[in-house]
Amino acid sequence: MAVEYEKKMHQLITYVIKVFYSPQHSVFMSFLLEKTILTEEECCRLMKLLNREFNKIVMRLREDKLIRVEQKLHTTSVGKDELKTVYYINYAEVRDVIKYKIMKMNNLVEKSNRVKEDMLKCIICDKTYSMLDAQAFVEDFVFKCPICKNELLECTVQNERNGIDNRTFINKLEYLIRLLKAVDQYKIPNMDYFQMKNLKAQKSKTTEETAVQEAEEKEIEEVEPVQNDSEEFDVKENKVPSPIEKKTSEIVYVTVNGIEKDIDKITEEDKEKMTEDEYVAYYEKCGM
Repeated sequence: MAVEYEKKMHQLITYVIKVFYSPQHSVFMSFLLEKTILTEEECCRLMKLLNREFNKIVMRLREDKLIRVEQKLHTTSVGKDELKTVYYINYAEVRDVIKYKIMKMNNLVEKSNRVKEDMLKCIICDKTYSMLDAQAFVEDFVFKCPICKNELLECTVQNERNGIDNRTFINKLEYLIRLLKAVDQYKIPNMDYFQMKNLKAQKSKTTEETAVQEAEEKEIEEVEPVQNDSEEFDVKENKVPSPIEKKTSEIVYVTVNGIEKDIDKITEEDKEKMTEDEYVAYYEKCGM
């Protein structure tokens, strides 16, 4: 069943997008993971973007093969066929793409570490040499610069800084590898648009059945014996909120760089100041 691997794939994709892509990519992928299939019109409406702005965002995801983009005929309510652009995720393909990219990045980091550890530098000429090249410049058992004859020193400052950066990056790679191992426990099939469409229909049916069941259970729990004694009637529970309380409760706030602001007054400048988490929270509240 799809639900067996879907949760793990959602975790993997969400983390990859958060680490390597922009907040706009993160917002789009969160919608796509939730809805399974989206048309371009639906995406623009959810993200409150024009078509050309939205296309700039999805271009990189499409080039990196993290999403599938296809043209499909949709029948309107009046029976007219329209060609629409649809987006969905082929989990098997995305898993293999991420595997390949992580392997390449891991090899690049290892190679980078080996190169940096073997570098020597002349502090006078500001030129660097590999250990292999520097072997030809040994005088009195000391590596000497062939230009100014100054002693060549290890690039300790550069190595230390790059080492810290590499360790941080390696920690992220290690977590991604753990997520990939968790995903590899499942057999994930390649799925085309029509298979994903059926999956979406099954998920919608399951969600509806669950909602009906929860509503029935809640209704049963709320059934209580009728109280005949009017003196036990709690007036406080039937209190009608004042116009001021009602108006205040309808205001939705979001944070802009840590400062609360009315969501209806958010400008493009405010969006640029938002952190990634604030940006995602803003679009989630917009879709409420």
